[in-house]
Amino acid sequence: MAEDWRSTARTHGYEPEQRPQGHVLDAAKHAAAADTAVARATEHLAERDARFSARDLVHEARIASQGQAGEKAIQAAIERAQQAGELQARRTWGRAAGGQRDWREGYTTREGLRTERALLGHAAALQREGASRIGEAPGAARETTTRQAAIERVIVAREQATGHAFSAEQRVAVASLLERQSGLQILHGHAGTAKTTTVLAAVAEVAREGGWQVRALAPTGSAAQTLGQALGLRDETVSAALARKPAEQPERAVWIVDEAGMVAAKDMEKLLERARAEQAHVLLVGDTKQIGSVGAGAAFTQLREQLGSENL
Repeated sequence: MAEDWRSTARTHGYEPEQRPQGHVLDAAKHAAAADTAVARATEHLAERDARFSARDLVHEARIASQGQAGEKAIQAAIERAQQAGELQARRTWGRAAGGQRDWREGYTTREGLRTERALLGHAAALQREGASRIGEAPGAARETTTRQAAIERVIVAREQATGHAFSAEQRVAVASLLERQSGLQILHGHAGTAKTTTVLAAVAEVAREGGWQVRALAPTGSAAQTLGQALGLRDETVSAALARKPAEQPERAVWIVDEAGMVAAKDMEKLLERARAEQAHVLLVGDTKQIGSVGAGAAFTQLREQLGSENL
């Protein structure tokens, strides 16, 4: 009977003895297609984010494969990329099961690791190098009573201008941000906490009274415009700020960056590097619940873990 099957197969142009070799060739073809798809997906995801989720990598690889590689082949290709050192397993911050924001399985690349190391290095250096408080002249005598009186005066003026009293948490946040001697600080506040019209407005006013330049930055034009209008400042996107020629003469300045959780890791690293070069203080403002980008969210969350934050 078996010989009858072979005879029938040969009649239709199929040689049974060649079947294993054909499968080997097909497997090699699928593996090559999967490797290419994973490489393209990795390149695409890494253009913006230092980290990306395992789910996103598989999704993008399936699209890139154009049907030439199934999920098993793609998973095998991801394992080969890890063995080769092209991918490194790393937790990523983003939306997990149930819609909650949390750490989940993901990856980064060699370049992503370099970006993260540089980002955290600049952050630590900014902390050390910020020898003055916001709005304070370098080397000025730290008169606590006078400083506190100036802060209270600004808060009262804001309350009168808006018709709303600062909450205890808002007062504590203002005092902490203005008393800390650090070139990099973080304000974490959920939507609806009025952090812009209270805390940020007070910090900006104290800085201006001290002769400091205050810049309003955000990752998107609309967010930058909203921040600028609220603080009475000229607004600018992070990308525009990075494209601008560095200042030749450093000046006392604080850069307030709203929606910092949306800033890509690469851009954040460049921004902190620029701030160090221009001797500027940086105040990052964000809400982890509103992070849209996995990789960018991981960068902001990492900085919060390293530096701590004022919370509203």
